[in-house]
Amino acid sequence: MNRAKIIINLCAIAIITVANLGSMQAQNKTEVLNLTSIADHDAVTDIYLSSSMLKSGKFEFKNSDLPSLEDIMGNTESIRILSSNNKQGLKRLQDAFSPICNGKSNLYKTFFSVKSDGAKINLIGKMQRSAVDGLYLIVDDNQEIAVIIFDGSYTQQQIENMLAQANSRRSTKAGTKNKNASQH
Repeated sequence: MNRAKIIINLCAIAIITVANLGSMQAQNKTEVLNLTSIADHDAVTDIYLSSSMLKSGKFEFKNSDLPSLEDIMGNTESIRILSSNNKQGLKRLQDAFSPICNGKSNLYKTFFSVKSDGAKINLIGKMQRSAVDGLYLIVDDNQEIAVIIFDGSYTQQQIENMLAQANSRRSTKAGTKNKNASQH
């Protein structure tokens, strides 16, 4: 009988521990990025586009240089753009987003990262089990930074399709430029 009580107590402790870990992860999720605090900084420009504004038809991505956004726009509830070219704002945004850009948080997954000529571009997803619960496109050239936050729920397949379309579009443009250059 004593052994059964010990096993029950250990199971109860394990369940409580797992529940606490879940709430600690939720706390870490909000602690990693406090967007209100970041946006309130005087040197940071903050632009917010609501769901109704996005669905109003005033923002069309079909014929833009970003055709791959079409796949995720249906699931996007809002877009927030944070940017700065001021030293204080630049540092504020770099410090705020460095934990997710450097892979120091297991709550975020880097889908791609490009570093070229001193500029860095990262597409990072906030993970919620196997779904992506928000996307962060971060462009930083150490003189100016822009962070575009797509708030919505996406599948990994949507993200992969978006990236494949972007690669396809880039390859098509490169082929057209090469063809036009050889004709002249």
